[in-house]
Amino acid sequence: MGGPRRIRTDIPAGSERRSPNAPTSILIVDDHVLFADVIHKTLEGDGMEVIAAVATGAEALRVFHDERPDLVLLDLSLPDQSGLVLGQAIMERSPDTVVVALTALDDQHLVKQAMRAGFRGYVSKECRVSQLREAITQAMGGSVVVVVPSDRMARRSRVSRDDGSTLLADQLTQREREVLALLARGTTSAEMARRLSISPNTLRTHVQSVLTKLQVHSRLEAASFAVRNDLLMDDDWRQGSSIRRSQAAS
Repeated sequence: MGGPRRIRTDIPAGSERRSPNAPTSILIVDDHVLFADVIHKTLEGDGMEVIAAVATGAEALRVFHDERPDLVLLDLSLPDQSGLVLGQAIMERSPDTVVVALTALDDQHLVKQAMRAGFRGYVSKECRVSQLREAITQAMGGSVVVVVPSDRMARRSRVSRDDGSTLLADQLTQREREVLALLARGTTSAEMARRLSISPNTLRTHVQSVLTKLQVHSRLEAASFAVRNDLLMDDDWRQGSSIRRSQAAS
């Protein structure tokens, strides 16, 4: 493959922080040239700034070092290295950079690996353009996004429950899991803070983090999410907590 198909040259390496009104800058890393070109044109048509479209991990790191994009759309199957490893390297160099996997690989274990590695999203190449736009918006807003073919994931998750909902929930810390379990019981804020031995402000921070990671908008939605997806039945959700799902259903 050749070099990047388009690289921004008007902003020097190491330049000052971008203006808050500047368009989202994006680096596309994909060795499928036709696909990358289509995404490139689509995103620029939406007012975003594609600083480069490259085909290898080595090119991606070089462009990333010079340009520091806001978002990296990354294929996990690259000719020279693992996309997972590349994504981790990018996030280690720049924790504020949002990395989203945009790939034809829809293996459930790979999805979980990407989420646990810190990827903000995992989007199948089979998704619609509108879904990609929405995934980018949500990821840039702080949410964790999983967009995979629902029929395939549903078949695979019937036994293992490794569906998009569980993948999102996997991002919760142990403390956030305890908070979610208490939410499912309908526990008041004051009682939650007392049981967890934390301040009301710290509790609010944990609750907001739970809502953001589960991509819901209220405590009620979070509680329904937990019960609907049987999240509170797993042993690891109960570690360090006396809460049981039977209590949540009472």
